[in-house]
Amino acid sequence: MDIVSALRTFQRVVETRSFSAAAHDLDVTQPAVSRQVAALEGHFATRLLHRTTSGLSLTAEGERMLPMAMRILEAVEELGDAAGSDGAMASGKVRLSVPAPLGLYLSDRLGALLAVHPKLSVELIFREQSSDMIEERMDLEVRLGSVADSSLVCRRIG
Repeated sequence: MDIVSALRTFQRVVETRSFSAAAHDLDVTQPAVSRQVAALEGHFATRLLHRTTSGLSLTAEGERMLPMAMRILEAVEELGDAAGSDGAMASGKVRLSVPAPLGLYLSDRLGALLAVHPKLSVELIFREQSSDMIEERMDLEVRLGSVADSSLVCRRIG
């Protein structure tokens, strides 16, 4: 059992007061939510929720466990933030200097990249000639044509 996932499911069931609503929010089936809560109850050998036809309520054990579960989930989220583990989520601002034709090509495709990495922003600067990357705080510069001798790492494409 993935205990973090089960704790998230338990928390969502409590917040929504419904297995079905939690399933909808978590984009899983209602039986999957039921199985996760049952597995969590089995793991801790205690009943966490009273289930009745009129709704759900926490047992005394569930009342004690919920704040601890929330602290654990917050700690897991903080750990992910600290480790940068948003699924290898790119974040921050990237300044990219490119010639206009390449910039137009890239600008049509940036939406898909930014949709996958919502914490990322890209500033495209259209420029035909090279710039002082350090002075202008450029992260990346792409130029077309021959490459002059440089201490920078360059790769010829094509």
